[in-house]
Amino acid sequence: MEERKKVKVAIQQQNKQSEKNPYEKVLTPKSKKKTISKLSLWTVLKSAFFALIVGAVFGIGMLIFLDISNPATTQTQEDPTPVTADDEDSTENNSDGESIQYSGGSYEVFQLGVFSTEENASAFQTSLNNIPSVVVPNEDQFYLLTGILHESVDESVIESHLQSKGLDKNDGYYLTSWSFEEKTVSANEDNETWLDEGRSLLDVSDLNGEWEEELTSWLGNYPQSMEDHQYVNELINLTTRETDGDSNALLNRATMYLTLNLLFESI
Repeated sequence: MEERKKVKVAIQQQNKQSEKNPYEKVLTPKSKKKTISKLSLWTVLKSAFFALIVGAVFGIGMLIFLDISNPATTQTQEDPTPVTADDEDSTENNSDGESIQYSGGSYEVFQLGVFSTEENASAFQTSLNNIPSVVVPNEDQFYLLTGILHESVDESVIESHLQSKGLDKNDGYYLTSWSFEEKTVSANEDNETWLDEGRSLLDVSDLNGEWEEELTSWLGNYPQSMEDHQYVNELINLTTRETDGDSNALLNRATMYLTLNLLFESI
């Protein structure tokens, strides 16, 4: 009886030792080392290298195709765009002429007023229709000027004439200094000769009747590019004015000379 009990206890202990902890697999998992065979690694590298070769060949082929199909890249310097007759005429018409040298200078001029707007200056100019004048924009203001003291113009004659028209010195007008900037005037084939002749009209010692006739003749030949120029139109108005007496005619010519300087300075 005692022997049977010992055998039974021995069997139960053996069974307990052979049982597996149910949490062992979760708490202490066995790591399995992954290995890549040499054959599979070579296969991957070979596939990647082959893909690179195919991509490069395809990219070069597309670049060659696009270069051939684009007509803008096929034109060479040996096959320039032909120049038509119209293009040749346009090139000739746009060619520059000689430059005209304008010497400028400083003069005493008769100032009739200063205005904030061109409209006001023009309105006052119209009210003085018996006195030749020209509107001159300068630094956001508009000056109304008449006459310039050229070497052939007698100041006292002009002052007497203005006084006879109801304008007193330092009240109705001022004698002020005015400077014209020396510059090089750009000319082209359309206006080169005309500008050169006009410049010569500034190099005179006497503003007499003969000079006025030359100026009037010169104005009659103005080029189309100068048709709407402010001072060209002012000069035309001055040459068509009726003058009453020698003093008025002298002031008119002095205003023409002033406007001619303004024209060259503005070009």
